[in-house]
Amino acid sequence: MGLWMLVLLGCSKDVPTGQDSGLTTPEGAPHWALGEAFIGIAHRGASAEAPENTIEAVARAAELGAQVVEVDAHSTADGEVVLLHDDSVDRTTDGTGNIHDLTLADAQALDAGGWFSPDGGDTYPYADAGVVIPTLADALAAHPDMFWEIEIKQSDPPIFDDVVAVVEAAGMAERVVLASLDDDILADLRSAHPDYVTVVGQDEATRFALLTEADEADYTPPAAILHVQNFLVDDAFIARAERFDMKVHVWTINSSDGMEDLIDLGVDGLISDEVQTLVDVMSSRGLAGPE
Repeated sequence: MGLWMLVLLGCSKDVPTGQDSGLTTPEGAPHWALGEAFIGIAHRGASAEAPENTIEAVARAAELGAQVVEVDAHSTADGEVVLLHDDSVDRTTDGTGNIHDLTLADAQALDAGGWFSPDGGDTYPYADAGVVIPTLADALAAHPDMFWEIEIKQSDPPIFDDVVAVVEAAGMAERVVLASLDDDILADLRSAHPDYVTVVGQDEATRFALLTEADEADYTPPAAILHVQNFLVDDAFIARAERFDMKVHVWTINSSDGMEDLIDLGVDGLISDEVQTLVDVMSSRGLAGPE
């Protein structure tokens, strides 16, 4: 895997990072992504048990006790923000083509559950079950008590304003982190919506990973929370993050042994497809998650 796959979560560039950022919930506590709680994140919903990026996957994550869910955003030809990881609908529906070339009606006429098998092809429990590509608005409305990471996948045309509009219409701004791997999207997003917690771009992530001891003296963290893959995380990485008051979340960890090892190492959060395993490990460690 290349360093470009690093993702860092953090506050926008005009807000100081770390626990003293001043970004708070309505109750006055630090934003859930910047607080002391261990963060367990359901990757694309409970994607090991239900079709990814669907309301069914988010519902299953909630049933299993997940408090934070990560989803991906694109838009349709008629400007509706929908949950989908890929540019095209080919992999996760029975249709073909780019999602941005389809109207919402066309997209939701597709079967978004028939492809999914939790047992390697023995069964397809969501086939012909009415599973559709959901709108972000419908997903948020269905689970207003969930915390959300929304990764903005689409860059052309940009949709960050549309995503923010949906989030604000749902009254969910304090429960959302906005993410992207695209530095240009993030720069425009932060300029237009400086109050949102956002990810740091690809170049910033690479810069952190490649810091030398000499570099650290002149380095200013652009974010408070690192999202990285486990091959990067060791004692030295954790120590560097602590020096800059940055938290470390690791993805995508699906085994209990892997989760236990990383918690022992001192990470602050885990992202997983296997939500039941993640919830069980957190429970066994007394890790309650954000509130």
